[in-house]
Amino acid sequence: MIGPEMRVRLAVLVLLLGGIVAAWASGLLAHLHPESIRAFLLGWGALGPVIFVGLYALGEIVAIPSVLFVIAAGMAWPAVVAIPLAWGASVFSALVVFLISRYLARDFVQR
Repeated sequence: MIGPEMRVRLAVLVLLLGGIVAAWASGLLAHLHPESIRAFLLGWGALGPVIFVGLYALGEIVAIPSVLFVIAAGMAWPAVVAIPLAWGASVFSALVVFLISRYLARDFVQR
């Protein structure tokens, strides 16, 4: 019999694999190259850094390696902007993960 923790892990695995297959089938993966990432982030104008921080935090929640976001920041903005932005996004995403584990998933995390 599969326990509740294993069910959660299997559900997360199925969702991740489903997301990868959906991204591949929709052609999204073909657009993930430096120019498109730069165009996406800069296309938002002043909201680009806010979108970046939000995506960074979401990536931390679903366990996407944060180095990918740091590289994306380096591709989109000059180092003077990218380094503090990536650092701030890292701190914010750690705060978000802490708050989720502290208040929303407390019982699951304690087990």
